[in-house]
Amino acid sequence: MELLSTPDGRYILSSSEDETVKVWDASSRKLLNTYTAHGSYVRALAFDPNTSLVASGDGDGEIHIWRLSSLERIATVHPIQGEGAGIPSLSFSPDGRTLAFGADRGVGLIELGGDEPQPRVLLADCPSAVVVMCPSAHELAVACMHRHGPAAHECVDHSADLSTTCPRPATVQGACSNYLTSTVAPAAWSLPWTVFAS
Repeated sequence: MELLSTPDGRYILSSSEDETVKVWDASSRKLLNTYTAHGSYVRALAFDPNTSLVASGDGDGEIHIWRLSSLERIATVHPIQGEGAGIPSLSFSPDGRTLAFGADRGVGLIELGGDEPQPRVLLADCPSAVVVMCPSAHELAVACMHRHGPAAHECVDHSADLSTTCPRPATVQGACSNYLTSTVAPAAWSLPWTVFAS
């Protein structure tokens, strides 16, 4: 189950294995609406910076982008094909033009500015627990998990072509590190993070 509150505190979204996303009024705790377009349980939720769009990712690897006010779906993206491609984490960039995704088998970005969303896998075969777009819009932080334990920190340019495996250890530094420690739950911060910085 995933719970997410809007930045202004007016709404709460909840998702669960019933394949829906429910929109709640935070003050009255009343159910306002239910998004029902997913065909698998919904694992991840994110709001765009204006709180007008929602991104939701499911266990089959589909990401839906839809309007909070009307539940109108404006895009569906399936960035990683095949079994085990579920989406456990999503995060919008501060300008709302890029959506980061963490999948069970990879990490990437979806460019939202054009007619069709364009997904780009940054790291394949690198399961991700959490992705966070940092306020600079040039940094993506990733907590990457492996079968043999978590991957380690790294800072690289996310615009470059990257290898298909998780990077070597380095250190999370600067503004993104400060943002993560102030916004991510302590349990998630204890995971090793990878930071892509341009």
